[in-house]
Amino acid sequence: MGGTLTRSQLEDEVRCNLGGRTDLNSRLVTFLNWAQDEIAKQHLFSALRSIETPSTVADIGSIPTPTRLRTITSFRIIDGTASRKVTYVPARTWDTRIPYPEAYSTGIPSLYTIWGNTMELWRIPDDAYATRIRCHLWPTPFTATGNVATDFDRMDQILILYATGFAFNSLGEQDKGASAIATAQGLLADRIKDDRAIKEDMEITPDFEIPIASNNYWADPFCAKMP
Repeated sequence: MGGTLTRSQLEDEVRCNLGGRTDLNSRLVTFLNWAQDEIAKQHLFSALRSIETPSTVADIGSIPTPTRLRTITSFRIIDGTASRKVTYVPARTWDTRIPYPEAYSTGIPSLYTIWGNTMELWRIPDDAYATRIRCHLWPTPFTATGNVATDFDRMDQILILYATGFAFNSLGEQDKGASAIATAQGLLADRIKDDRAIKEDMEITPDFEIPIASNNYWADPFCAKMP
């Protein structure tokens, strides 16, 4: 997934919408990044889903948050059959219940909280554990030297229109800016509907109705109770 046009091609289209003027060339990458952020704020797009895999460090009670992290859906510690989901705890509750994590013995983490760019862990890891973090990220920023496409799938036209609108607004031409942004918002609303319509391979079934894979119900993670 991702865009079709590279950063320089997107800039060419924005420049064309501005009548070919070149005095804003150095700012076009900024307008494109504003456009990406504006799109991302409107919806958690599937194109920005990611599974990040940072590792813990023995005796260190934190790991950095994934780069460009927006939201976390789930966090797992991977340690063979001892693998587990790590539960989120709000920072205020964390400081009340675990004011000094170092007072406890180390082990496999079962709880985490986030503050700034840090994920604090409890228990403090006793080993280097692999992790799997399902999350949504913010889009990768364009740079003046990198000539790559956007992370967004089939959003090039919307990016161009938003960036065009921001450029016109910077010139004091609010009417032209508002027109371009309004057109972008209309197209974006359709793309959001499309993204919401993507159905994962799932059936809405209560846990207790999920069929047991074998007669060994005690070995089935989806078996909530004995039949």
